[in-house]
Amino acid sequence: MPYEFLEDASIADIAFIARGRTLDELFAAAAEATFASMADLSTIPATVKKIVTIRGTDPDHLLYDFLSELIFLKDTEGLLFREFAVQVTPTGVTATVRGGKIDPKTQKLRNDVKAITMHQFGISKTKDGYEAQVTVDI
Repeated sequence: MPYEFLEDASIADIAFIARGRTLDELFAAAAEATFASMADLSTIPATVKKIVTIRGTDPDHLLYDFLSELIFLKDTEGLLFREFAVQVTPTGVTATVRGGKIDPKTQKLRNDVKAITMHQFGISKTKDGYEAQVTVDI
C-alpha cells in the first residue's frame, strides 16, 4: 500500500504518510489516501472524469494545492475520486482523476474531509523515492 494512516499524529484530524518512487506516484498515493479517509474506494464508481491542473514549482505547495483542489471538487460538485493518474513537471501538476457523485445509499462513506492542514505537512526525499506527511481536517 502506498500510504499508511498515523493513529497518534493528531487528535481531531486524520494524518497519513504517502510514499512513491516518483513525485507522480507520491501525489497519486496522497490523493488516494485523502479519499480513502472519506470512503471505501471500492464503492465509488469511476463514471466521472476530471482533469486537474495546478501551476507552480515547489513540490510541497503543489501537493497542498492539488489535494485542496480535489477537496474543493468534492465540496462544490459532490464528487469522490478513486483513480488518480498524475504527472508532476517542473512547472506544475496535471492529473486525470476518476470517480463519481456522492451517494450514501451505494457508497460506504467515512469522514467528511474539510481541508488539508499545514500541521507537519511536507515532502521529503527518501532512499526509495519520496514520502509526504499529510494531515486532513475532518
